[in-house]
Amino acid sequence: MNRRVIPSLVALVAGCAIASSPMAAPKELKFSVYMSETHWLVRDVFKPFAADVEKLSKGEVKVKVMAGGVLGGAKEQLGLAEKGIADIAFVIPSYTRNRFLYTEAGLLPFAFDSAEQATNAMSSLRGKYLNAEFDTVKLLMVGTTSPSALVTTVPVNSLADMKGLNLRGAGGAQTAMLKAVGANVVSMPVSDAYLAFQRGALQGTIIPLASAPGYKFQEVVKYVNPMNFSVTMTALVANPNTWKSLSPAQQAAIEKAADQARIHQGKGFDREDATGLQILVKAGSKQTRLPAADKAKLSELAKPMWAKWEQTAKGRGLKADQFMTDLRAAIAANPAK
Repeated sequence: MNRRVIPSLVALVAGCAIASSPMAAPKELKFSVYMSETHWLVRDVFKPFAADVEKLSKGEVKVKVMAGGVLGGAKEQLGLAEKGIADIAFVIPSYTRNRFLYTEAGLLPFAFDSAEQATNAMSSLRGKYLNAEFDTVKLLMVGTTSPSALVTTVPVNSLADMKGLNLRGAGGAQTAMLKAVGANVVSMPVSDAYLAFQRGALQGTIIPLASAPGYKFQEVVKYVNPMNFSVTMTALVANPNTWKSLSPAQQAAIEKAADQARIHQGKGFDREDATGLQILVKAGSKQTRLPAADKAKLSELAKPMWAKWEQTAKGRGLKADQFMTDLRAAIAANPAK
């Protein structure tokens, strides 16, 4: 055989072997979500995030959205990601009290006027402050809810009406504010509130109206007071070992998809807030509003909470003064639309 033909045959055989070998199976990541499959966040944010990851990674990474708390409840999501039970999880940072102090500043009363504003402002602080707080997981995205309303089973027409009621807040300043007006604060995940309403153990909760129908609150609450109180911080986190197992290109695809999810979440909460109010009212809930004097009183009650956050942060060795300066600048740079 001609010696010149041999290298060509070798190359041809090698090429055929490569062509006939199966492609590497896509890496599948488990994404834990405690909301039900029918919740709008699953439909409009989490499933599109999964689709974006697959598209941007060119099929190398697939995300399986595991909704309905099949891997764990609302308070367990961070632990699921830390332990690798979930590769990605949707976390409410305030469920782990005082651990993510910079992030919890987003809970401060009357800081924001919309979810889009709050999400953009807090996201702009990730690199300088928030990423380092999430030292047991990889932080993919921070977001927020829309500013919360108060939904109740009894009418609340004044601050005096809140005294003695069993009310749920999402921790931090929400809890402090409820205590300041004389409410009995009930600590529980929002996913447990429906049954508590049914049993009479809970008379109200602070919640974004965008989220209320997802928990079927229209079936158990009778009154809505759009207090525009505070947002609840959220986070998308990944297990650190899972993250390290991904190639730089795959990581970049997930981060880009997570940033799109941040945008979808901010806009979605503001859109769904109006829809949520319509659903509650259509189901029979009545709107109540606080008098102007009570609203002014609430604003005064909020001021010490901002000061307390700064004092606590300083006690923990955090850059509280600089953070507050940067937070106020971020809010000003992202006006509500």
